[in-house]
Amino acid sequence: MRMIRLATTVFAHILGLKQIGSYQDAMAIIDQALEVIFGLSPALINSLDDESLTILLTSKNGLEVDKVLILAGLLKERGDIYAAIQQPDDSRLSYVRAINFYLDLFFTPAHIPPEVLTEKIEELLLLTKDQPLTEDLNYRVFFYYDQTRQYSRAIRQLDSLLSDARPDWEVVSQARAFYQRLLELPDEELAKAQTSRDALSTRLKQLIEPDRRV
Repeated sequence: MRMIRLATTVFAHILGLKQIGSYQDAMAIIDQALEVIFGLSPALINSLDDESLTILLTSKNGLEVDKVLILAGLLKERGDIYAAIQQPDDSRLSYVRAINFYLDLFFTPAHIPPEVLTEKIEELLLLTKDQPLTEDLNYRVFFYYDQTRQYSRAIRQLDSLLSDARPDWEVVSQARAFYQRLLELPDEELAKAQTSRDALSTRLKQLIEPDRRV
């Protein structure tokens, strides 16, 4: 609870500094919070990949949900600041990392209401909509769209993942299972997904094993 109260104060402070354009001071607050809450220097956090950070934030009881939530929020704030001071590459990197950690929480049963995470993820996906994401992140976003029943967006995500001449076999397998599940939906649900049974059947026929592609 002490950590959560501290984080609440930190986010309020960052918001106030952003509103008056004190971006460097806001960035300093973020760095201080990272060091105090996680016991890691900002430089080390920057150098570690997301998977390594997730391992560090996992105890014998599982993912330390509150810490991951705070980390994702701080990364999003950092992305906002980089965007405000015209550093788009750094902004994108911070946003992408924030998406990854929010997705970790979304796929992990926890006390955080799903709608809270969905709101955060949707905001970040909107902020990065014109920027390329990694294939791994695109794959995770597909599962997010599937679980939130955003089927039209899940289909578009799969189209992107399957656009390679030799797509990953796991992606092909997941696509097959996804399209087969959609075929079991009533017509009105398919209409909402902006697709049809014929279109889904065609997509299924086009999914052949990568090693059989010419």
